[in-house]
Amino acid sequence: MKVRTEEQIDKDITANNARIQNLEDQFADGSIDFKTFNELRTKYSQKINQLEREKTCGESLTGQAKLLKSGLNLVENFLTVFAKADVFKKKRLLGSTFPEKIQIS
Repeated sequence: MKVRTEEQIDKDITANNARIQNLEDQFADGSIDFKTFNELRTKYSQKINQLEREKTCGESLTGQAKLLKSGLNLVENFLTVFAKADVFKKKRLLGSTFPEKIQIS
């Protein structure tokens, strides 16, 4: 599957909106009949909805990628982060590292 940028998706959405506008003009001028207008308008509207879902999915993946990058950065620099953390942050770091709630006596 080809991954497209948000700009490419926005460009396609704009192009399909322009097609719908053109269809409306052609229908108003009597150049096309209602059946053709309705079929093409439905086709372009569905394409716009699909593009908007693709864009939303991409944004979701981008958010997940940011979280993953942040998590990996934390793991890579754990000693430094832990050394600079206050007591409450250290407790949270240990709790996330040892979900069984390690106890130090």
